Amino acid sequence: MKYIFITINLLFISAFSILGREDIIPSSVSKISADFENGKVALKWIFPKILDKNILIYRHTSAISNKYALEKALQIAKLTNSEESYIDMPEEGSYYYAIFLQDKVGEKIDIVFNNFRNFTNTPAIVVKEEIIKISSLTATSFASYVVLKWEYKSSVKSTLKKASIYRNIKPILNDDDKNASIKIASVDCALNSYTDVPLSNVDYYYGVFIENEKNISYIPNVNVTVSPIFIESNNESDNSYFSDFFVPLPLLSFTTNPKNGENFTGSGIFKTPYKIKYNNITAGIIENDKLKFLDVYNKCKKNELNNLKKIPIKLLSNEEYFEPEEFKSEYQTAIKLFRSNNYSESLSIFENLLTEKLASGLKIRVLYYIGVIKYFFGEYNMSLLYLLTPNDTYKKEVSPYINSIYAIVFPTFER
Repeated sequence: MKYIFITINLLFISAFSILGREDIIPSSVSKISADFENGKVALKWIFPKILDKNILIYRHTSAISNKYALEKALQIAKLTNSEESYIDMPEEGSYYYAIFLQDKVGEKIDIVFNNFRNFTNTPAIVVKEEIIKISSLTATSFASYVVLKWEYKSSVKSTLKKASIYRNIKPILNDDDKNASIKIASVDCALNSYTDVPLSNVDYYYGVFIENEKNISYIPNVNVTVSPIFIESNNESDNSYFSDFFVPLPLLSFTTNPKNGENFTGSGIFKTPYKIKYNNITAGIIENDKLKFLDVYNKCKKNELNNLKKIPIKLLSNEEYFEPEEFKSEYQTAIKLFRSNNYSESLSIFENLLTEKLASGLKIRVLYYIGVIKYFFGEYNMSLLYLLTPNDTYKKEVSPYINSIYAIVFPTFER
């Protein structure tokens, strides 16, 4: 029996050597992945370079982990050049993928199921891409303000999107023009209109774009204006900029970039702060315009600003019922310190939390508390930066602080 067993093993080894490993063990790709992005599923894998075989790609609504599932799956592609990627564009749904190799001669398919190697066990979730475009734009000048009106088209019903409104002293016809423009507001797209109060006797041009819109086309009278528009000089003040719809321009009282502490680069007063070089010339322009519109400033200050004083900081109204799923200990410790008026240590914990990957709801709350603590410490510019995001969710709590900041920093050029 020993001699027979040894002989059989030797024959097996000999056959294994002659035929090659791939003739005994079915060949397969490895490291398959399927990721949904920008309306497409991107498939990737590693092809065994020593082979010359066709690549068959299958798709199904459940994992293709056995022959029964394979029979139900749909073959979506046959590749012949040792490719290692493929783009699939299915309808909405959850999809699993599998890849098998096929002999080019005889077309025998190597049926093998290797988890994470040639089939996916987590779905690629395909959602309908939301396409929203501005379809028309008009700008009408009145004595002391400009009214913008727009229409938009959406591929999804009842969608909520923000429209970003830009202003420039020349037509906004490309990305460079847009980057050099002032973003004057961010409003709900469904409002379909916005009232701007620019400086008088200056020709202006406008552009309205969907926030985070990709591949923007700059089309005259569709999303940008190409005819100059201006308002006449007048001394009437419009206090509408204290309304809930007002989005302030960044404040010129920033002299350094808050992200890195470096001086701003680039010149020009009609730019966003990170491009402004704040120097004596800039300060002179601000002072001259403050004097030019001093009567407007004084009237606003008399009517409203004297009533807006520094206000106490407080917890969010639903704090008693909130309990985070992650970072529970850190968050609750920071809140406890906040309650005991130990704002410095509370701020330290909140700022450390912000460096972590937080759930959206928790992140908004952390931004709120950082914002109000910085308001308490008199860091109004930084407070404003932190409060603008939670303002969408907690408008009732945040608005008083933002209005107070406007009042305190009113002498800056934008106000």
